[in-house]
Amino acid sequence: MLCLSFVTMIKHRRAFLNNFAETCEDIGLDGSLLKANCRNAEGKYTQTFIDLNNEITNNNGQLEWNNNGGYTKSCDFCYLAQFSIRCQCYTPNGFLNQESGVNFWPVRNYYGNLQVKLDYLIIKD
Repeated sequence: MLCLSFVTMIKHRRAFLNNFAETCEDIGLDGSLLKANCRNAEGKYTQTFIDLNNEITNNNGQLEWNNNGGYTKSCDFCYLAQFSIRCQCYTPNGFLNQESGVNFWPVRNYYGNLQVKLDYLIIKD
């Protein structure tokens, strides 16, 4: 019985460290703010947000996750599409790409607070 309780605790904890769409509701975009009501450790919903402009950049007209951020300086017409943000972004030459997007795989609900966790796997030969 003790082992089963421990496994349940681990699964419960992992739910708060994984995909925020599973533990958050009323997800929306307000400018560059990703807002949501997310479940905390007590199971109650709390309002939380992150500024995606600090986490997403425009790289030659394409959105990318990057801690330097700054996509709002050169991207317009941004909106949520299922589990992603999509925008029209300018290239360094001033051309407007049709559309670019990134999914929200690095966004986590951490005990009622949205966080971005960028994990990179580097493989060397």
